[in-house]
Amino acid sequence: KKGIEAFPALGLHHEMLADAYLMSGRTREAIPELETAVRLDPELALRKGYLAYGYGVTGQKEKARAIITNLEQPSGGRGRSGVALAVAYSGLDDHARALSALEQAVDQRDISLTTASSLVPDKIWDPIRFDPRFIEILRRMNLLQYQQALRGK
Repeated sequence: KKGIEAFPALGLHHEMLADAYLMSGRTREAIPELETAVRLDPELALRKGYLAYGYGVTGQKEKARAIITNLEQPSGGRGRSGVALAVAYSGLDDHARALSALEQAVDQRDISLTTASSLVPDKIWDPIRFDPRFIEILRRMNLLQYQQALRGK
């Protein structure tokens, strides 16, 4: 919050506060921070994915789908962000599409896999955490041993 006070036009601080809200289950409080972060830095797909996630889990399905439509379009010659799409689909409980998007992100070495909240501790992935496809994603990224240490199984 002090970062937001000092640099109100910097989307990063709003995103960090939103992440804290999301991880503590305070999704409704995260949404305004994510909306601000997206408004300040509209080119960052991962922030849009988290905003779609927030909309999805709070029942604002049409808003989430509108963001997904935007995220499905290649941007600036860089292609789509599979991680952003996976996060967005998770908010709609569309686990099959979330897993497909994550698999694509791994195949394409999506940089968001390293800059996003980790696949291991992030609660967003809990509904698919023990799905064989998710386990395979973690194995391919050499993260499986961390999940086993942190989560068991």
